[in-house]
This record gives sequence, C-alpha cells and structure tokens, in this order.
Amino acid sequence: MLLTLAEYKTLKGKNSTNLSEDVRIGANIVSVSAAVKQYLGRSLIEYYSTVKTEYFSGIDTVIFLNEYPVISAVVSYKTSTGYTPLVEDVDYFINYEDGTLEHMSGCGFISKAVGNKFIKVEYTGGTEKAPDDIKMAVADLVEKQIKQEHSVSKSMGGQDTMNYPAAPMGRFPTHIAVILDMYRVPMA
Repeated sequence: MLLTLAEYKTLKGKNSTNLSEDVRIGANIVSVSAAVKQYLGRSLIEYYSTVKTEYFSGIDTVIFLNEYPVISAVVSYKTSTGYTPLVEDVDYFINYEDGTLEHMSGCGFISKAVGNKFIKVEYTGGTEKAPDDIKMAVADLVEKQIKQEHSVSKSMGGQDTMNYPAAPMGRFPTHIAVILDMYRVPMA
C-alpha cells in the first residue's frame, strides 16, 4: 500500500480514535493504491529491498527499468548454457536515478533479435516509502472514492430516479493526474 490508515487520517484531518469507518477506509486505500500502481506502471515501494527480475530483447539502444531509482542491479545476457553476467561500465552503463540501461557502444546489446528474454536484469529499485505527493494524491483519491459511494439522485420531471456518480469514473482528476504522471514509467 502506498498509504497507511494512520497517514490517511493525518493528511485528511480525521479523528484517529474514531474507528467506525476504518475497515471501509482501509479497503479503499488498498483499492486506490492498486489503481495508482497500475496507472504508474510501477510499484514505487515493493522492490526497494526485494529483487525484481525483468527481461528484454536487447535490440533497443536504451532499456527502461520499471522500478527507479535503481539501488543495485545485475545485468546478464542469455547463452546456450544459461545467463552470463555483464560488467557495469565495461559492457553497459546504468543511470541509477532514472532507471535507464545502455550498452557502452551506444547501440543495442545485440544486432538482431534472439528472443524476448535475451537480457536479464535482476535489481532493487524504487523508494523505501511512497513520496509525500503520492501519499497526498492517494489520500485525495480515497476521499473521492468514499464520497462517490454516495451518488447524487436526480429526477427527470416525474420519470424514474437515476443515480449519477458524484464524479466521472475511470479517470483521475487533473490535479492528481499531474502528480502521478511525474512518476509514471516512460513509454518505450
């Protein structure tokens, strides 16, 4: 989760001793955190101390790792007997801050495609805790989600009553999307 219940209550000025809505708020935090991670294309925090493995074809001149900043990485290429490690600053260069990986030649790792799993990168990356602006965005989305559970009822001149959501579904509000887009995995 990108936000704890206690952090949510602090950010939204909620009474920490009022436990009546904690289960509902907690469920919304889990749901919204998952939606934000999916939108970002990265988890931000799960691979800070746990190794993530990603595979690439090796024909691209730049490889974009999903979890960044990168903390540590082992890069290897596929041979007929398994994977052989490459040497950093000899075979490849890694920009730890933005999670990009390049072959030292400036070209791809190989000249022709040999398969999707030619390059293997085992690495740790991301942040120990979600950045404060992400926490605030998640808190705002949880608040919006809770308010949206109570839809607006409208009547059309004696016709049946229809319930409309308080806000359009499926999109993040602009002020939240602007923040999330700063952390989104670049499209290759």
